[in-house]
Amino acid sequence: MGKDSNTNAERRPMPRSMGFESRTQHAYKGKIIKQRIERNQKAHVKRKFYKTVKDDVTEQSEYYKGLLKDSEDGKEDDKEKMPAQESDSKEEEAGFSLFTGKSVSAKIVDKKTDKSAGKAAGKAPSAEKRKPRTNPYQKILDAREKEMARKQEEREQREKEIKQATKRRNKYEHDRKVLRKKHNARTSKGQPVLANQITDLLGKIRKMNHKKN
Repeated sequence: MGKDSNTNAERRPMPRSMGFESRTQHAYKGKIIKQRIERNQKAHVKRKFYKTVKDDVTEQSEYYKGLLKDSEDGKEDDKEKMPAQESDSKEEEAGFSLFTGKSVSAKIVDKKTDKSAGKAAGKAPSAEKRKPRTNPYQKILDAREKEMARKQEEREQREKEIKQATKRRNKYEHDRKVLRKKHNARTSKGQPVLANQITDLLGKIRKMNHKKN
């Protein structure tokens, strides 16, 4: 019995309390998972971008690649600004250590203790959420879809106008064919049928009067 109780005690781990370190680890894992999801989404949009643009006409593909280059140039400008910010932060850390005699790690520990004290007092620290970065590939794909929708609408409008013009032309040719047949009609003696010509002239006069009124 003593041996079984010892094995059960070895198998059954002791419950651990969610301390500061464990909470920090969980938050760090959640942040890594979120960043991984964002990277996968950006990679998916990037693959879709190159898959759709490579089949385009040369001028269109060059236009979209130019937009992408402009967006990447903006990112490079941001990267150039980063070393200056890092040097400023290093100077601030050096000044802090000279003035207080504490290292930067001690400063971080003091901040953690202040935050824990604020939570105990019921004051939650205000943390600004990081704004999601705009994906340049998605932006270009949206612009491309709008351009394609506009061109499709123009194409449909042109096809509609062509159909209407063809319909008017066919009607005009049919009416002209019928009128020519009436004018070329002959009697049994070979004389033209005056009734048809008179009817045609009267119809033209009525149309002219209708337009004037």
